[in-house]
Amino acid sequence: MALRGHFFYGRIVIMKLKISREIFEKFPDVTIGVIVAEGVNNSKIQPEIIKMVYGIQEEVKSDFEGISIFENPTIGAWRRVYKDFGAQKYRSSIEALVKRSTKGDLLGSINNLVDLYNYTSLKYILPLGGEDLDKVEGDIVLCLADGTERFVPIFSDVVEHPKEGEVIYRDDQDVMCRRWNWREADKTKLTKDTTNAVFVTEGVLAEERERVELATKELAILIEKYCGGKAKNFFLDKDNQEANF
Repeated sequence: MALRGHFFYGRIVIMKLKISREIFEKFPDVTIGVIVAEGVNNSKIQPEIIKMVYGIQEEVKSDFEGISIFENPTIGAWRRVYKDFGAQKYRSSIEALVKRSTKGDLLGSINNLVDLYNYTSLKYILPLGGEDLDKVEGDIVLCLADGTERFVPIFSDVVEHPKEGEVIYRDDQDVMCRRWNWREADKTKLTKDTTNAVFVTEGVLAEERERVELATKELAILIEKYCGGKAKNFFLDKDNQEANF
C-alpha cells in the first residue's frame, strides 16, 4: 500500500502525479487539475448528492435540446484528441455522460465520491475521474503506452494490454485508465471503503484552464462537505508537469 508523505520504516514516502513530455508534444494545451483527498468517509450514500446529479443531468438535457452535442467545443476537442492517438472509435468520459443525460438516462448512484465527480463533470462539461490512492503502487503517470502494460478493466478479471501510442494513466505496475479517460481499472476504483483518493479534472483546450480550476476547486469543497477529510488542489500544465503529495 502506498503512503503519501507519511513515515514508513523511518523515511517519508512521497507520491507523484506526472504528465510525460510526450503528452505535451502532442497536446500542448493540456491542463490537469489534481485533488488529493485524505481521511474521507465514503461508506454511506447521501440522497442529497443523488438529487444533485439528477438535477444537473436535467440541466444538461435542457442545455443541449435541439443541438448536437458535438457542437460543444470541449466534446469536439476530445473527439479530435481521441482521433489523434488512434482511438476514434471510442468516446471520452464527458461525451458519454452528456449523451446519457440528453437521452434522459439517469446515472445510478455508485458511491459518494464517484457521484460527486460525475456531478462536477456535468456541471463544467469536463472529464473528471478518481482513484483509490491506497491501491496505487508508486507514482501515477499520464503517458503514451508502449503496448506491454497490464490492464484489468473495472469489474473484470481479464487482463488486457493498451495499444502502442494510446494515452493511459499508469502506476509502477499497471494501467489505471485506458484511452485517457475512457475506462478505468478495477484495482484502483473508488469504493465505499476508500479513505484516500486522487481525482483529476482534464482540459485539452487553452481556454479551458479557468474552467478546470473552478471545477477542481468546487469538487474539493464538495468532497470535504459530504465525505470529510482534507482535500488539496494542484494544477499541472506544460510549465508544471508534476505534483508531489
